[in-house]
Amino acid sequence: MMKKLNLSVILAFIFASASAQITLTSANAVPSIGASYTYVSMASPIVDVSPSGANQTWDFTSIAGVITTSDYLTASSGQSPVSFSLATIVESVDTGKAENYYSSTTAEYTLRGHYYPGALLINYSDEREHLKFPMTYDTVFYETFAGTVENIQAGQTFDRSGTIEIKADAYGALILPTGTVNDVLRVRITLDYTDEYQGTPIAFYVDTIYLWFDGVNSNYLASWSKGYANSTLFIFSASYMDNTLLNVNSIETAVNLPSFYPNPASSYIHLQDASWVESISIYDVTGKHMISMNLNGDNEQEVNINELDRGIYYIRYYTNNSDSYTKKLVVGR
Repeated sequence: MMKKLNLSVILAFIFASASAQITLTSANAVPSIGASYTYVSMASPIVDVSPSGANQTWDFTSIAGVITTSDYLTASSGQSPVSFSLATIVESVDTGKAENYYSSTTAEYTLRGHYYPGALLINYSDEREHLKFPMTYDTVFYETFAGTVENIQAGQTFDRSGTIEIKADAYGALILPTGTVNDVLRVRITLDYTDEYQGTPIAFYVDTIYLWFDGVNSNYLASWSKGYANSTLFIFSASYMDNTLLNVNSIETAVNLPSFYPNPASSYIHLQDASWVESISIYDVTGKHMISMNLNGDNEQEVNINELDRGIYYIRYYTNNSDSYTKKLVVGR
């Protein structure tokens, strides 16, 4: 009897481990105030996002192009906070070229509107849900949203309303130019909406957005979006997170990175086998740059880290052919 019980427990544990998936919550999928993320973005990307379901693989290695930075600040720090009184956080893209205002609870991460200085102000009176919680594979939510779109330059205001489907439709591995991230969850957001001017429909939109999460970095690792207005393609892009912020314990890289010791460290670290590395940079967990050093082809190098507070950091290695790779550093005193 005891042998059967033990076998049952073992089999149950194996089954549970095999079927366990990431669960997104407000704690692991919503950026915190003060966080900063850098993304590499590309228009008209060649990425196959059709695989859905269990144990899929998506290849983003062809993505290259524009670097964008998103800083997450208190809503009151934005350029138009009075327009979004219910927002608690603003995403400032490239130092205010565009702003996205959000609010967050344990149940949802909600988009309150957008502000494009001098061009557009989009305000959702019926908020546009961005993520719902908790979310795991096959979870699906349906929502509505409504608001106004102000064309600042033309002095015109449109009414916007539509529906949203938010579904965790797949999980698997995400291949990035910097390595492969295992155990990611993909969320598909589908929007179907209409703009009206003085009661007359003027534009019909269908947008599809894919976001990939690892449940660690409190933001998406990669995105893919395609939007149509009146059946005409008007937006098509993809991006991935610069890997200074990635959970490097889940990344498999195709190269042997230079080693360093000690780790954890307190005052100095020593790099070894680094002759092929041109320079290094050290970032904190929010992506803030802390230290840089040129290695000049030296095989071994000592790096002073006295200025770093206790915590987790990421060392990014840059090679002479513009490749870059990341390892985690723990500073303890």
